[in-house]
Amino acid sequence: MDGNSLEKYLEEWYPGLQKENRKLNDVLTEMPGYKQGEIPFLVWLLENPKSKIAMPGYIDLYNHDCVHILLGRGLLPQDEAFVIGFTMGNSTLVRKIHIAIFKFFSLYLYPKNFKLQKQDLYAFDLGFEYGRNRKVRNINKMDFHQKVDLTIGEIRQQLDINQSDLIQMRKEEAKKIPNSKESARLLVFD
Repeated sequence: MDGNSLEKYLEEWYPGLQKENRKLNDVLTEMPGYKQGEIPFLVWLLENPKSKIAMPGYIDLYNHDCVHILLGRGLLPQDEAFVIGFTMGNSTLVRKIHIAIFKFFSLYLYPKNFKLQKQDLYAFDLGFEYGRNRKVRNINKMDFHQKVDLTIGEIRQQLDINQSDLIQMRKEEAKKIPNSKESARLLVFD
C-alpha cells in the first residue's frame, strides 16, 4: 500500500463500540497502521518501551493497537490522544510532569502525522481520567497476545472498560470538539 492509500485507510478505519462479540484477533487483522520502523524517532523515544526515556504508560505498538480496539477508537489524532491519555492515566507511575512533557512534545515537536492540535488535548484529558479511574491498572504492561482468542466484550469486562462509560465520554467529547471527523463518528453507535 502506498503512502496516500495508507493515510486514507488510516483515516477511514474505525472499530466502533458495538463489536463486543468479535474476537480481538479478528479485529486486529483488519486494522491498518504503521510498522514499528515507520514510527518517527521522537515518537519512539517518548512512547516505546525499548526507549530509555519513554514516558510512564509507554506501550508497544501491538498492545497500543489492542487498546484502540478495546476503547473503540479509530486512528485519527483525536483518537490517538484519547488512547494515549487512557494508557498514561492508567499507569501508576505517571506524574504531572510526564503529562506536561507529553503534551508539549505532541503539540509542538512531533512530526506532522503524529502531531496533536490543542483541541485534541480535551480527548487526551478524558482518556487520562478514564484510565486513572479503572480498577485494573497498568494495562500498558499486559501482553494482549494472550487475549487474542477472547471477545472484545470479555476483555473489556476483565479490564473494567465499560461500553456505557465510553458512550458517555464520546458525547462529552463531541460537545467539546464539535467540528472534527472523529467527533462526527463518535456519536454513531452502530
